[in-house]
Amino acid sequence: MWDRFDVTLDLNQDGSYHVVERQAIEFEGGPFTTGFADIPMGRIDAIENVVVREETPSGTITYKKSSCCGDFASPGEYTRGRNGAYTSIVWGFKPTYDQTRTFLLEYDVIGALRVYLENVPPNQQIWWTAIGKEATDVAPVRAASMTIRLPEEVNPANVVMSVDDVKVDPTQVGNYTTDGQTWSWSKSDLREGDEFLVRLQFPPIVQATPPKWQQADDERRRKAEQAEERQAVLNSMFLGAGLLGLVGGGLAIYGLWYLRGRDPYTGVVADFLPQPPDDLPPGAAGALVDEVVHQRDIVATLVDLSRRGVIEMTETSAVGLGSDVQVKLVDPAAPLAPFEKEALNAIFNWKLEAGTTTNLWKASAAFAQLAPGVRSLLYEELVRRGYFESSPEATRTNWRNRALRAIVLLPIVGLVVWLIFFRGVGWFWFMLAVVEVMAIVIYLISGALPRKSQAGAEAAAKWRAFRRYLEGIEKYEKVAEQRQIFDSYLPYAIAFGLEQSWVGAFANAETPAPRWYAPVWRGGTLSGSGDESRRWGRDDREWDDWTSTTGRSWWDVTGSDRRSEEGGGEDGGGFSLPDWQGTSDHAGRALSRVSDGMLSMFNTAGKALASMAESAADSDWGSSGGGRRSGFGGGRSFGGGGSRGGSSGGGHRGFR
Repeated sequence: MWDRFDVTLDLNQDGSYHVVERQAIEFEGGPFTTGFADIPMGRIDAIENVVVREETPSGTITYKKSSCCGDFASPGEYTRGRNGAYTSIVWGFKPTYDQTRTFLLEYDVIGALRVYLENVPPNQQIWWTAIGKEATDVAPVRAASMTIRLPEEVNPANVVMSVDDVKVDPTQVGNYTTDGQTWSWSKSDLREGDEFLVRLQFPPIVQATPPKWQQADDERRRKAEQAEERQAVLNSMFLGAGLLGLVGGGLAIYGLWYLRGRDPYTGVVADFLPQPPDDLPPGAAGALVDEVVHQRDIVATLVDLSRRGVIEMTETSAVGLGSDVQVKLVDPAAPLAPFEKEALNAIFNWKLEAGTTTNLWKASAAFAQLAPGVRSLLYEELVRRGYFESSPEATRTNWRNRALRAIVLLPIVGLVVWLIFFRGVGWFWFMLAVVEVMAIVIYLISGALPRKSQAGAEAAAKWRAFRRYLEGIEKYEKVAEQRQIFDSYLPYAIAFGLEQSWVGAFANAETPAPRWYAPVWRGGTLSGSGDESRRWGRDDREWDDWTSTTGRSWWDVTGSDRRSEEGGGEDGGGFSLPDWQGTSDHAGRALSRVSDGMLSMFNTAGKALASMAESAADSDWGSSGGGRRSGFGGGRSFGGGGSRGGSSGGGHRGFR
């Protein structure tokens, strides 16, 4: 390490400098045989009169200039040469181990004094790096000093000074000189990356002209500082815009939902309603309440069509599938809503003739192609009745598409804009990130943006009251005395996701099975009866998820389990209802005897039509600029060019 590193700079009358570097080195280990100094020439016209000396107990020894060149010098000699943008000085000495030695490096510097005679006031400036970062990267410096001796004294009041780019308070400038001619600074404990840079501006006192590099350097630094100031302003603007975006964007998104997605207020129209409030089909009622067409809404539609005598559904055995649902068209001329007719077209492949029969697993592929049309018509039914101004699905899709385009395009466009206009402005990305977050939030809340009309909000409130009635039927009614409503309200219970509790409540009351339901017989055993029944474990995916996140249907995931459960076994992935009659061998058509089979049929129908869903519709739902470090505000500043950078001197120093 350097025990001391002292630099003295004498300004000559011709504007040149005479520089002396006194370096006291504490060598640890060894051997060390060579010292070197690389002096940057970017802001120096020439280096002349190089001298290398060593202070010893017996006196000062002057090294000889070697006749050789390069980076090797014999003990007691030195070489001087140009190495790219540096003047390199190398000197040799006898091998040294664990010893302190002191070297003196002297040289004249031509064309380093800055001259600004046309400024107001005119001035001359010495900018010198006594110890550069390149030196402290090699070893630390325990103590250092920098002394500038002018050819004549100057009034400290006319001097501008800075140390390490930090301007010295004008009232404190006089503390660095006693006579106005010799100026001194000191530092200690310089670690890796530290530097020691001094600037002194004073009235013209020597005959000198601007060096050749000065104008270009001033212009370059001026532009750099203007760019930094611009970056500082832009960083502040983008930081403010980002913070404003966090607050304003959040309020804007809330306002978007409040004005475009919040349903009109209706309050609770009734604690419960014991009958449907209007003639809205079950599937449409389910979609009205939660604004989404679910798989259960389609199954509820099929059950309603069966109840009305339009079709017949029969659970059947299917090789390799465990069970299937056979659908027979009974009355194609019956009055149908557009979405109901489209569903029949999808199931029967447009052959709407009495007696036409198909199986849902067989029809599922064709149904998948027409499923978007069924969904669209069901939404249009709600629009036609005045419950929505436009399709909820279209509203969700529009907002999701807008948000998705923003999410994808913002980083790309932002990168292009940053590269062209705002390179180096780091807070630009903060503002962009805020906008990106806002787009993501809009994407996530798009499901809440469909807005009902006043009529739609009131109708939905009434249907929710009817749903509460179905959900708490045993609280509101004596089920044994109201068995006749089971069949009528079953499609609504399915649409509202209450099929298990609804069927269970009426099964306990020994309600007759619906006339339209024909259970499947397997090996002489009635499906759903006793211990021989197949019992299905409820899985939310059956009704709420049309397809899994991997794109496979529920059947793909659990089909093997279903097949293994044929003839009994543990609860699987379907519906699970208690075996209310235990091991009773009653073979009548009471609902309690066929409830498992009936729910199995609904489950099978739902899975067979699962391909109609689309996952999107099935969801419920510091500154890099920083300004000037020197802080040259108030009072005079350095004249000419920028206030930072541009120092001469410094460069690599070290020993090996």
